[in-house]
Amino acid sequence: MATQIEDLRARKERLKDELQVEEQKEKSLQEDVEILEEKIEIRDLEKKLEAERESVRQLESRKSDLQDRWNLPAQDTKKDEEPKEQSSQMMINVEPAPEPVQSEEQNVQKKRHFF
Repeated sequence: MATQIEDLRARKERLKDELQVEEQKEKSLQEDVEILEEKIEIRDLEKKLEAERESVRQLESRKSDLQDRWNLPAQDTKKDEEPKEQSSQMMINVEPAPEPVQSEEQNVQKKRHFF
């Protein structure tokens, strides 16, 4: 009976050790999961930030271009406007499309309907 108790106690100790190892693995894996989640959130924020920065760069460039155009002397602006006015005054001739050619039989049928 003494050997059976010793065997049971030894088994109990092994199980406790295994449980402790598994709990440590679980704790380590949980930390790894949290770290990966944080890294993913950081990467997503970095992508959004980069996209936002690009948008701001484009808007700053456009604003600069518009300010440059605004700061041009009035004469240069008038020169730019003249061709636009001339082009809007151009006449465009559009000829109507020719009517489709009808067969002789269709013409005969139309004439019959009038009588």
